[in-house]
Amino acid sequence: MRIFKISLLLVLMLASSSGLKAGWIIFEVSTNAFGIKNFQSTFIQSNKVRFETTSSITILDLTEKHVTMIFSEHKAYWEGTTTEFKKSTLEAFQSQVALALGYLPESERMYYQQKYDTIFNNLRGDSLSIKPKVKIMETDLFDSINSFYARQHEVYVDSILVEEIWVTQDINPYLDIEIKDMIEFTNQLNPMDNRNQMTQAEAYNQLMTKGMPVKSVEYQDGVVVNHTEVMKVSQNTFNDEIFRAPKGYRKVSLLDLMNMEVIETEVDDQW
Repeated sequence: MRIFKISLLLVLMLASSSGLKAGWIIFEVSTNAFGIKNFQSTFIQSNKVRFETTSSITILDLTEKHVTMIFSEHKAYWEGTTTEFKKSTLEAFQSQVALALGYLPESERMYYQQKYDTIFNNLRGDSLSIKPKVKIMETDLFDSINSFYARQHEVYVDSILVEEIWVTQDINPYLDIEIKDMIEFTNQLNPMDNRNQMTQAEAYNQLMTKGMPVKSVEYQDGVVVNHTEVMKVSQNTFNDEIFRAPKGYRKVSLLDLMNMEVIETEVDDQW
């Protein structure tokens, strides 16, 4: 699953902005087209959010627009603003591309350079594209999703069904929240996510204000590619340490982290 599922957890991330003293914890499970499951816990308190999976931890300070990415395997972390994240991502991308192109024969280098230039422009936000037409259809289908009574909504992009979302009104901790700003913030962290334009659409924003999404089924070419359900939502109070990098971890650049991953992959290949 991606660092964070905007379609299902975006609104939940905003819950702490409503002035609630207690925090929130959300447990969810996602299953991809190959049947591989991914479990995620989301902790929310005082306008801070921690996404935790078996492989990564990402912490957002929504007030300060600050990001912390923790890599437990390396006992390392990166932190900075969303602007710094984008800048660091571009620099790391360019460095890795230059390294990769250096291994290619001259006859292939120009072809792949053009491919990388397109990706780089997308990361930088230079590419121009036509905004898709997003339409939300509220159906008459209701279901009980892990004790949440929810109504089905179908999401169409350019007349093609891309997602089904079940929304419950049993719990709604995020009324009067400006969702559009949050979508723009999270999209900065996932610039290559092709769902970004869909989630920025006004129709999608309005759906997110109706209640809490508790189930999402994503489609691609008519085939289910991902299924996500919220298993449990509860209130709790967390120590603020949970929204910081662990003590003893060292701060690294994104390029340093990529180099760590490359070295680790090369060692694995030797075995």
